[in-house]
Amino acid sequence: MTVNWMRFLLLFGLVMSGSSQASEVEYGSGTMKLEGGVLGLEGDNTSRVTTYRLKENHSNIWSTDWFYNYQLAYYTAEPMDVLGTTVDAIGGGFLDVSGTQYDVKGFDGQASFGYNIYSEGEHDYIGLGVSLGIAAPYLENSEGSTGSTSDSSSDSTTESSGSTIVGAGATATADFLYSTTEFFGYKVGPKLMASKSLGKYASVYGEVSYAWQTLRMTNNTLDLDVDVDGIYVSYDLGFRYQPIKYKYDIGIMTLEPSLFMTFGANYSELIMEDLALDLSGYNYLFEGSRLKISSTTLYMGVGYEF
Repeated sequence: MTVNWMRFLLLFGLVMSGSSQASEVEYGSGTMKLEGGVLGLEGDNTSRVTTYRLKENHSNIWSTDWFYNYQLAYYTAEPMDVLGTTVDAIGGGFLDVSGTQYDVKGFDGQASFGYNIYSEGEHDYIGLGVSLGIAAPYLENSEGSTGSTSDSSSDSTTESSGSTIVGAGATATADFLYSTTEFFGYKVGPKLMASKSLGKYASVYGEVSYAWQTLRMTNNTLDLDVDVDGIYVSYDLGFRYQPIKYKYDIGIMTLEPSLFMTFGANYSELIMEDLALDLSGYNYLFEGSRLKISSTTLYMGVGYEF
């Protein structure tokens, strides 16, 4: 295993040594929406979100039409207040759930490798690639109003698994318990990238990513450990301005380092399918649904190319 990693790192270093590299740091701000899948999230739940990204947008390998790119992002949202709600429980009854508050944060990483199907210069291209990434959202909710549970009808049963079924015509009440739900998984899918120069110093760029993913969802309070499938979608549109560029002839090669800035907008969504999670802590059963975490942000960045 150690030998294989050493070979990989050596190959990666050889590839990078013949590639132009343009890393940048970005700061973004916008809105995050959390909806579906978890009790209390059936409505419109939004808050402010802040993002930090380290990114290399598009770098050709050895001056060929093959390219790579990567991005590492961390995001954190302001606390999100969720009002109480009533949901249908399996068994025909209803479940009244108290309000709670969510803190959402997480990490997202993605690396791509592809080929320019059209290329007329460093910032004039259309590229198709394949991306491999990881996703790690983190949800923390506060306790409900009383931390207790009660049934307005005795028509409820407990299965051998410990799950509580609310019978037809009955209504149960449950408050949220303090709980942390962690997700971690992998995603893979196609990516489309494009750029168009606007003279000597500026260009516009964009990309679209789509990926299939599998996430492991854990919650120690609820003794939860399951796999959840889903998809990831991301759209990015930006403007790049390069005000400073130098040129050095060192004999064996010519170096052209440059400083640049970016401004853009990004939309991304992480969708987990067939998710049934009861954060109330009382193991009530209800129909599974989707959990979608989406964000829309405006960002600005500064980078250095060499």
